[in-house]
Amino acid sequence: MNNPVFQAVIGPFVVAFLIVGASRLVGWRTGSEVLAGLGLAAGLLMAFVQLRGMPSLPPNSAPEKLFYLITLAGLIGVALDLLGCPPLIGRLAFVLFPAICLAWFSLRPLLAGPDVGLLIKLALMWAGAAIVLWQIRVATARGGALAGAILILVTAVGAAGVAALAPFIGVTLLCASVAAVAGATALWAYGARVIVGASMTIGATSLLSAAGGLVATVLLLVLFTASVSTAGAALLIAVPFAGFAAQPLLVGGGIGRRVFGPVLLTVLAAVPAAGAIGLAYLTPGQ
Repeated sequence: MNNPVFQAVIGPFVVAFLIVGASRLVGWRTGSEVLAGLGLAAGLLMAFVQLRGMPSLPPNSAPEKLFYLITLAGLIGVALDLLGCPPLIGRLAFVLFPAICLAWFSLRPLLAGPDVGLLIKLALMWAGAAIVLWQIRVATARGGALAGAILILVTAVGAAGVAALAPFIGVTLLCASVAAVAGATALWAYGARVIVGASMTIGATSLLSAAGGLVATVLLLVLFTASVSTAGAALLIAVPFAGFAAQPLLVGGGIGRRVFGPVLLTVLAAVPAAGAIGLAYLTPGQ
């Protein structure tokens, strides 16, 4: 129980896998999507508490803020799902969530009168994080739950590799937790695709809990870890663009496409993720 691998990977995976599976038994589609998303959030929050303990309120440090940002992401997702995810509000939520993370992380220097360099850095980080969330959202709309889960999983693995080279063990383990809960969702979605031949759907609760939690974690890493490779972290933005292949690979087709389409999408997404890790190795602290 005290093993970091269990706390960061196995425990969150089991929690997410069981709750996502239970959500498939809920007849109300919105309720099913909300429950599945809360399962992902629960897995991530459990990992955080096991690794760092329960954060204080208000939080005393930037890492403690992650707990509340993951909670906030899940709650925003629940609201969007219950409202039917209105297009305009949904787009704004995915674009503004990274801004909320950056504003809270950088609250003290912002209130103290930030310099132009800090504002430019925050703007660039916001743009990159918003692109990641947006592309994952679009890919999920085109290819179903499996597309979103694969992209979140591969991005999280790439982020864990970049963080490990920093090194920042806390972020590495939290990124691994995101990969674990996304992997649990991917397994259910892959099973539904191969066995039943139907695409599983996930809502904003799942996407914001997992992808939003990942984005908040990576933003924390880049903001407060001087030894992180910003070039490697920036290349992670390219991973969700593999989602352009989601629809032709994951929608329709015979048994061959149902079985191997997700594998090919994973390989496509893994190329820029591996590139990000390699770049982080070659350009440490840049």
